[in-house]
Amino acid sequence: MPTKKFGDNAPPARIKERIRDWLSRQGYPLEFRTAAEFGKAGFRVRQGEYVSDTISGKLREIDVLADAARQEIDQPVQICYIVECKWTQEKPWVIFTSTGEEMPGVTISQAIASELGRLLLWAAGGDSRLNSTRTFGGSNRHGFGGRQAFSDGADPVFSALQSVVSLAKAKADEWNKRLDYEQSLNQNLLPRVGVILLPIIVIDGRLFEARLEGSDLLLEEVRSCRVHWRGSEAWEHMATVDIVTTNYLGEFVSCRAYEANIICKALKTYYDSLRSSCEHLDLGEFEIAEGGWGFPPPLLNRLSEALEVRRGVIPPRKK
Repeated sequence: MPTKKFGDNAPPARIKERIRDWLSRQGYPLEFRTAAEFGKAGFRVRQGEYVSDTISGKLREIDVLADAARQEIDQPVQICYIVECKWTQEKPWVIFTSTGEEMPGVTISQAIASELGRLLLWAAGGDSRLNSTRTFGGSNRHGFGGRQAFSDGADPVFSALQSVVSLAKAKADEWNKRLDYEQSLNQNLLPRVGVILLPIIVIDGRLFEARLEGSDLLLEEVRSCRVHWRGSEAWEHMATVDIVTTNYLGEFVSCRAYEANIICKALKTYYDSLRSSCEHLDLGEFEIAEGGWGFPPPLLNRLSEALEVRRGVIPPRKK
């Protein structure tokens, strides 16, 4: 005789209730709500987007991918949010924070981006227009790790941080391949667009910061928290990840939509300067903001070599 399964004769209302509860625990309604909030703020939203993992090479799904709408057709910068959604109503997240001054521009210069995006961010590392935004601006206190309360074994906070940073890096790699192809097709020195990938985690649950003051461990419930993550297998630099609760998501997204336009306009000035320098075959004309941080990205060295080849200073490399 065939095995009888739950739901064969269950009332429709009961089976729907069980399905809704299961979907909620899996985080699917949270993904829909998150996508809707980004959409309302003017972002172009996609769900079910897949990328090839940087480490394993396997396809992985991005919960929500939201692109800030480019206001101008010739805008050379695109800001993209990589969103991981986690249902954790029964077990709050606790983020460990510390107090210490950040070097100006470190959040900007180490942001995950395509090659052109990284070069523009490096050039703008000391720009007050970027440093004054919540997107890139530093704070006196930031997270460096965390745990899901009341849990043993594998920790969802660590897994989510590892996952969302890896997805952002994989998307940056995908953009590099696409833009490299377009660049070689059109025989241009510069890629057409610089893409900035900003990872965030949205949680349906409560969020706490834990920190030490003197000999006391203090706990404070917060609506969002920024983590400077140094444990990524995919990204060699510090990755900045914002963790946002659902009750703050609307305000967070509205702020980021407003700031995206400011950031794109500011970075366009550096792109225009870089493009003009390439046209004049002289990177000495490339204007860089004072107070930046970090070593020049690899693209700048390649551009310098390409310009020397065009000026006849050095021969082209043999393929």
